[in-house]
Amino acid sequence: MPTGSGVVRRPAASVAAVQAAIDAAQPGDVIEVPAGSYAGWFGITTSGTAAAPITLLAAPGAVLSGTTRVDISGSYINLIGFGVTSTAPGIITVSGSARNIRLDRMAFTGAGDTQSGSSVGLIRVNAAPGWSSDVTATKPPAPPIVRNVIVTRSSFDQVRNTVLWVNHGVQGTEFCHNTITGPHGIAGSETMAIKIGYGWGNNEASATRIAFNTIRNWSGEPYVIGIKMGGAEIIGNVIDRGRIELRNTNNTRLVGNVLGNGGILAGGSNNVITDNHVTATTNGFGPFVMYTTNGNDYGGSPWYYTALTASRFERNTLIVTPGSNAWSIMHVAVFRPGYLSPPQGNVFAGNTMVSQNGQCLTVSDPGTPTAASVVAVNTWSGNSLYCSTGTPTPAIPGTTVLGAAPSLTAPASLVLTAAQIG
Repeated sequence: MPTGSGVVRRPAASVAAVQAAIDAAQPGDVIEVPAGSYAGWFGITTSGTAAAPITLLAAPGAVLSGTTRVDISGSYINLIGFGVTSTAPGIITVSGSARNIRLDRMAFTGAGDTQSGSSVGLIRVNAAPGWSSDVTATKPPAPPIVRNVIVTRSSFDQVRNTVLWVNHGVQGTEFCHNTITGPHGIAGSETMAIKIGYGWGNNEASATRIAFNTIRNWSGEPYVIGIKMGGAEIIGNVIDRGRIELRNTNNTRLVGNVLGNGGILAGGSNNVITDNHVTATTNGFGPFVMYTTNGNDYGGSPWYYTALTASRFERNTLIVTPGSNAWSIMHVAVFRPGYLSPPQGNVFAGNTMVSQNGQCLTVSDPGTPTAASVVAVNTWSGNSLYCSTGTPTPAIPGTTVLGAAPSLTAPASLVLTAAQIG
């Protein structure tokens, strides 16, 4: 077998031969993995460079099967074109000091081991070395690692774990132009498709981008996409059912997404939520939920929910369809008594809202805050409300109340302008 930089390596169709080629690889090498079923473990500890990555290029019919896992701790690594049917958890795991990892044109079919998405994903991006959730005022988190993990042009068909699970202390994850198709085979209560963080991450600059993906027939709980780290972008995704949640998430942009039957749940500060089209047909929360701050539960940091504050909610279309069990167009979630603050200081402008039950804004605990008090501490302008069942409640300033709604069904796709994306 040739050695050196930039050569093509063609190992035999066995786990041992492919692993030997990985171990011998130099920057710029391409390992052409032949067709075959590969059941075993691969460890990638060698690294390429920015100009000369190491590439594992799968021939048609090369499948990671059995309980195969690929553990990546080297950097500048490309995995291209593999089929994946492995029933292991964390089939592809990025850890250690790994950076600049690209998964391209991967095809996961029935993969995973059915564990709950609370801590397991088909693709798992681990925290920076030394990072800990044990954070106090005198013990800040370890510096983040800029991993730059990219998953693109890949498919996930009836898989049995959460697709992407990213820990805190990680920056630069991109999940773009992929297709996820259910039903999933996850057991347990957490059945999300994508999970970015798991607790508080509002002060993290995660530089996460989830864009232009299609998610079909995935009944994810408590959401389909969950963001619990700051500095994320969720752009142009089409989801036929389920929720997108921003929990304790600051400086995040949610732009141009289409949710066919679901909702947006939002907390945190300085977020931009614009140009989304959300329909609630069987979603009890309704198309938009705002969180209150509900206490300091872990290490002096808000562990579960912080109120939506100082954010922009503009040019969105929110629809509650006839026969829906949605509580209202907008709902304020108070998850425990003694909440600390309501959603406030937000700007709601240019939105189109459709109510089939006359409820504009409701509160899960109607004692305090009241719906009217929430309206009073936010700014409303240029909104349109279609309401076919009389006068909506509560009255919202800066909102034109119209009659029965025209047809406002979700488009099959949404074309974004450069100004919207930028």
